[in-house]
Amino acid sequence: NKLGLLDSENRDLRDNAMMICLILSATTTDKGCIESTVRLHGAGYLSLKNLSRANLSTISQLIQGGGINQVKATFLRNMAIKCQHPDFGGKLPWSFDRLQAIKGVGRKTGVLFMNEAFGFDFGIGCDSHVFLLSKAWGFLLQSKGKKLAIDAEDAENALREWIPRYDYKKTNKIFGSFGQLVSQDLKTVSGKAKLVNSVLRAMDDYIHKPYHIEMLWFLIKSARKQCGV
Repeated sequence: NKLGLLDSENRDLRDNAMMICLILSATTTDKGCIESTVRLHGAGYLSLKNLSRANLSTISQLIQGGGINQVKATFLRNMAIKCQHPDFGGKLPWSFDRLQAIKGVGRKTGVLFMNEAFGFDFGIGCDSHVFLLSKAWGFLLQSKGKKLAIDAEDAENALREWIPRYDYKKTNKIFGSFGQLVSQDLKTVSGKAKLVNSVLRAMDDYIHKPYHIEMLWFLIKSARKQCGV
């Protein structure tokens, strides 16, 4: 939330900053997508009208560190061009179906945008961290206890079975926070013997994060569900 973009009283600026961050976040760290968004803001490209007219090479340079820059630059400009259509009125739509019509806006991005930008308890933004951790901890067992989720949408549907709607928005943040720590620690591992220590170090780091109590509560609720309590 650098420069307060996500707290801006300008609704369009706030929404555009959030959507751009979400599109970039698929291939980079939170720090990387935030810095890229700030650079775009400095160049005037948080205006969808300006972004729709921008040169792809210029956008690509501004999002250096945002991962696969040329592809993401194309997604960003195409998103801005799509929003110039009369049906959109130059703004990001409030409709999930219309968001999904924008190339580069996948289900996770659309769900998180509906949750965060508009304050809806719309769904669970299921990215790789949510999916892999949920599967590892047995959260994805379906009601019959046999079928495991095989993709992100399956995972979201399985989590919806036992996570109350008021916790939808928390789920991605809680799992993502822990998942990023595990991923960061695993990058320093040289050999399987250090795997356990890496995960334990991530857990030790996580215990100091504001979401650790919520994660413990998720684990308890999952255990209760699987035990039929």
